[in-house]
Amino acid sequence: MKLALIQAPAWGVSSPPLALASLSAYLRREGHEVLALDLNIELYKRRAGKHSGAWLILGPRSETFWYSLSAAVEFVEANKGYFEEQVARVVASGAKLVGFTIYQSSRYVSQILAKMFKERNRNIVIVFGGPEASWHYSGKEIIKDANVDYLVQGEGELTLAEIVRNKKAGIFCRGAFMRKDGKVVDCGERDPVKNLDSLPFPDFSDYDLDGYLEPDKIPISSSRGC
Repeated sequence: MKLALIQAPAWGVSSPPLALASLSAYLRREGHEVLALDLNIELYKRRAGKHSGAWLILGPRSETFWYSLSAAVEFVEANKGYFEEQVARVVASGAKLVGFTIYQSSRYVSQILAKMFKERNRNIVIVFGGPEASWHYSGKEIIKDANVDYLVQGEGELTLAEIVRNKKAGIFCRGAFMRKDGKVVDCGERDPVKNLDSLPFPDFSDYDLDGYLEPDKIPISSSRGC
């Protein structure tokens, strides 16, 4: 199956996204065709004007900006051509599913992009995962979004792979919440991966390392979860 994995703004720009690299590696090993896109770094390179300092993640101005829905709408509008181009690229690739790794700083742009994908093709399955998708953070609100089909909880590899195998929304899958007939369904917890050595090494082949601030480094995981 063809699918796309996306890191939307804003996130770090020092090195490529570990979550996408880990998920890509696992899904490719399962035989799927993955288009992995770090839109965050590409838009960082294009930054200009009032948004030129928006990636100062630890700065109070940045926090106020990225954590605001109205600011996210303004940012997407300012970069509308680029976003429309990337949405069209994914749809043209034949991807049946689009997955987003979301953090507090990337939540709203990701939701706007999810809406853009659904406007292009209502049958595309939209999956959100990552820290901010947790039921204990913004998950309860995000799953109310009619453009989000699944909300993955905890470790993503096995759950996302099962959703991909299902090929369509509304199929029960442990480790996720899902929307079915306008209602939210809790599919229950999935057991943690018992043997971490069974997982492949992250695949960073999709990224131009020279485009990041620390091109001689790649992120590693020292534990599962924050």
